[in-house]
Amino acid sequence: MSHLTTKAQGKTVLTDSQTGWQWLLADWLLYQNQWREHYAIGWDTHSGLIQAICPISQLPSQLVDCHAENTSSVRLISPGFINTHTHLSLISPEDDNALNEPGNQVSGKDSFVNWLLAAARMTRQANRPSVAERISQSLKPMLASGVTCINDIASIQECSQVLAHLKASGLRATVNVEFFHPFDPMQPELIDAVAEKMQTLLADWQAHRLLDVGLSPHAPYNVHPEAWRRLRLRFPDLLLHAHFAESSEELTWLQQDQNPFEPLHQKLLNHVFWPHAALRAVADYQANAANALIDWLLRNSLLSKKTVLAHGSFISAEAALYLQERLQASEVPLKVGISHCPQSNLALHGKTLDVRAWQNLGVTLPIALGTDSALSNKDLDLRAEARLAMNLHDWSAQEALMALTVQGARLMGQDSLLGELDIGKAADCCLWQSPFKEWPEGSFVPAEAVLSIKTHLVASFVAGHPIFQPSFKK
Repeated sequence: MSHLTTKAQGKTVLTDSQTGWQWLLADWLLYQNQWREHYAIGWDTHSGLIQAICPISQLPSQLVDCHAENTSSVRLISPGFINTHTHLSLISPEDDNALNEPGNQVSGKDSFVNWLLAAARMTRQANRPSVAERISQSLKPMLASGVTCINDIASIQECSQVLAHLKASGLRATVNVEFFHPFDPMQPELIDAVAEKMQTLLADWQAHRLLDVGLSPHAPYNVHPEAWRRLRLRFPDLLLHAHFAESSEELTWLQQDQNPFEPLHQKLLNHVFWPHAALRAVADYQANAANALIDWLLRNSLLSKKTVLAHGSFISAEAALYLQERLQASEVPLKVGISHCPQSNLALHGKTLDVRAWQNLGVTLPIALGTDSALSNKDLDLRAEARLAMNLHDWSAQEALMALTVQGARLMGQDSLLGELDIGKAADCCLWQSPFKEWPEGSFVPAEAVLSIKTHLVASFVAGHPIFQPSFKK
């Protein structure tokens, strides 16, 4: 095997003077979900789309001559990674590690509720860093781990600033406006306030080719179904992103005549939100709360053409299959998938969803990876999430890589543009460098190399433009 390095000093990307296309050359390139040896990728920076993928031997000689053999490392090109669940503006104070150390957050039967209360107090601190500082702090490890697309949740107060910062970063992103509405009877003025903010954001950002706006009802225990439904119907084409079956408390709230979220509701909303009639009217909610939550979503028309359900840790394989069958039987086309955040789930709940059990039962819903926020995930490294998922679910490195790319694109409804390297798709990609000497002869596996802690990111690109480039010089 020969290994490529750049002979032309300081250049990572080569430009074809005839076409104007820019090219990356590598020892291995993931093309149509297969690793190809000694391949190159070329794109047009004006359209941001891939124009060609081919063996290096087919390139013009002036491009090939810019490279020489290197036996010390291997360069690999992968699609850019998609982080399907983030809260960029949520970070812990430097001197506070109580919220992001597994097992140290809180204790007792209401641990998750106590954690939510502590997180809420933190977000209201007067001495918090600015929104820009918080987002920058969250983005650094994400960018270093190959993230090129983010699905973020932001408060209604901060979403404009989050969008502005993401624009400056060059990332591709959807920012979902989070809302709460636990009031019954209805207070339509609260719904109208969210709708007006959404309209303003859409007017301001709909022309931006890399940024989208989505809608995020926080969770079933914090949003009245009528408010959820009305806002979804007002914005039927937007991505919908909600927390779902993240905690055991969510099922307890439905099944028992007690409300584990009462302290949270009293503290933040001055109103205790009990399971509403529309939810408890579902048959068999006592015996199977997960199925009841699923029925509640469908009966109240709360799912959309593009729905991301974050976590789902307490959805059994049987309940996941039930959801899949209900979706298949729906007269309205609905697409639903799970953003899986194993590090956050283990830190907050000591468990996460059993992906293998889902797959063994025939569940084919998209399952992609996310980091959640720095309040429950210390490093925000998406490759670390992939390595953990490999250990938890007995995934191969290739399966984990698919959860970072193809499945993420499916989940966000952008698989026609993102998730894999192919002609006509977005030039969102990563160039990695792995030390060849670390791999015994004959044991090199490209997907394992990309996810290895010994491999580092040389540069990443969104629509053909560099966004992370510790070694990149123009």
